[in-house]
Amino acid sequence: MQFSKVKTLILARSFHLGLFSGKTLSCKGVSSAGSLCNQSHNLLDCLGLILYLEVAIMIGKGSKLYSILFLKCPRCHEGPFLHNPPYNLGSMNKVREMCPKCGLKYKIEPSFYYGSMYVSYAVGVAVAVAVYVLILIFGLDLGIAGIFGTIVTALVLLMPYIGAVSKSIWANFFFKYDKTVAKKVKQRA
Repeated sequence: MQFSKVKTLILARSFHLGLFSGKTLSCKGVSSAGSLCNQSHNLLDCLGLILYLEVAIMIGKGSKLYSILFLKCPRCHEGPFLHNPPYNLGSMNKVREMCPKCGLKYKIEPSFYYGSMYVSYAVGVAVAVAVYVLILIFGLDLGIAGIFGTIVTALVLLMPYIGAVSKSIWANFFFKYDKTVAKKVKQRA
């Protein structure tokens, strides 16, 4: 998405929310600084909208995050990366030989995806830290054994997806998105 389109979307959404029309949110318990508080609510609404659009752009087709999170071909972002979804335990995280849409050969050499084990370790640590931080944010009093059990449970439940995402991250280190190939794939479909 182009920057001018994003700016237009932000302005249109902001007018729809009433950010520039004088409508403001009320903040109870504020007496003398009420107008300042209302202005800050407007600013927070606008910043939230901008953040939402930034994330939408960051995860849109053409970005590495789109390919990684949705397990799509790194070059065209159209074809599937795996034979089956990650939670199909019969053939868990089996990578296709090539993209059915653009013909990209996913395996550069034999045992190419062994390197994704290092990525899997890093993603697993990130998930464990995220679970721990969420426990702290929600103020859960679980004790050491409860925290450990919660982290292990989250890692076991997310293991198939972590493995799939790790292989996708590894592939995205070596393959780049190609707009011309993506356009050709879309025209054929």
